[in-house]
Amino acid sequence: ILFFISNYLINYFSFITNSHDSKNIVIDEFLGVFIIFLFYDAIFFKNDIITYVLIFFLFRFFDILKFFPANYFDKHYKNGYGVILDDIIAGLYTIIILVILNAFI
Repeated sequence: ILFFISNYLINYFSFITNSHDSKNIVIDEFLGVFIIFLFYDAIFFKNDIITYVLIFFLFRFFDILKFFPANYFDKHYKNGYGVILDDIIAGLYTIIILVILNAFI
């Protein structure tokens, strides 16, 4: 539900401010990190502090570099979906990396 409400509000804000993916919009980062914490038991690494630090740095890494398909959504969807989906994909990449780390360490 929050995904669709956020999409609507991002589209409304972008229309009013005549911008795309403004730095004032932070709900997309919240949704990306929220996806990660849904899988917290699967990605827990040693202790809470280490897990939080890894989540922060991995999420920011994937959010900034925007590997495929995040870059596709960011470039081709100039609406709320493009703003939100690249962060959700960054969250999914973070989950994948932490699950792999847990499997091998």
